[in-house]
Amino acid sequence: MRTEAIEEHIMNYSDRIKKRLANLDSRVDTLLGDSILMAASVVYLGPFAPEERETVRNNIRQYLN
Repeated sequence: MRTEAIEEHIMNYSDRIKKRLANLDSRVDTLLGDSILMAASVVYLGPFAPEERETVRNNIRQYLN
């Protein structure tokens, strides 16, 4: 009985770790695009109104996709 509980705990833990790794892989895949958006926001979009910034960001996202 105890061995089964330990095995179940290990399996649950490994499933959680796999999910975290998948999430990390997803975040790594989008890192370049996120960096470009951030750089554009800081360097080029500072003097614009928030609505205009959002429009430009959406255009960049569409282009990157």
